[in-house]
Amino acid sequence: MRSIALLGRDWTELGPLALAELPDGGALALSRGAHAKSYAHTDPNEDGALVVRTPSGVLLAVTDGFNGTEASELGIARVRARAAELVESSGEAFRRQVTRLADEVRDALPRGSRSRSCLVLVALRGERMELASLGDSNAFVASAPKGLVPENTLLLGNPESLARARPELFHRELVRAGGARIALVSDGITNFTPDVSSIARTLAESPSDLAAARAIAEAALAGGAGDNVAVAVFAGHAGV
Repeated sequence: MRSIALLGRDWTELGPLALAELPDGGALALSRGAHAKSYAHTDPNEDGALVVRTPSGVLLAVTDGFNGTEASELGIARVRARAAELVESSGEAFRRQVTRLADEVRDALPRGSRSRSCLVLVALRGERMELASLGDSNAFVASAPKGLVPENTLLLGNPESLARARPELFHRELVRAGGARIALVSDGITNFTPDVSSIARTLAESPSDLAAARAIAEAALAGGAGDNVAVAVFAGHAGV
């Protein structure tokens, strides 16, 4: 199993864009943003991004924390630890895996912590996509101009277990025909990209995953991103 991750704690200056890629596909981009946040916050950069290649497929995840980096970083750690199980499961079994990792994040937070995080993750195996989303982060695929998931109020760190949430609120099963390129993004991307439909075009036209991740992040920075931005991208074959 091979993986790469970018954590906001390592990128706290305004402007610089962190980039990382796996040699056999998958790339990340992350930045504190172009301008300081205009709202109260604990840490300057609370986003995270992850790509994992398992023997069976590929897992992408983006977290977007607030009230500190704890929930965001725990989310990345738990998704990475459960990558194989997430990629190999589907339907109700996939939801159980997501619920378990959310419970683990909640239980690992320090007592009294107010840290919370959005999470969007996708498990890719062949043409199958199992997509989970908590909060307002989103996913885009090259073949569709709009985001794939609706916003919800579910968050990593919430005291309520996802086992009590309606499955349709946070889980979708989709097909990624032809290995179409997919991107997961935090709301620093969607809130500051002037034309969100351009994300799908960027995914379709970019020569590589790294080029796509860079272009998506740079568009938000050029749009005046006053928030953290995180992107995870993958195209091509994803296991069997």
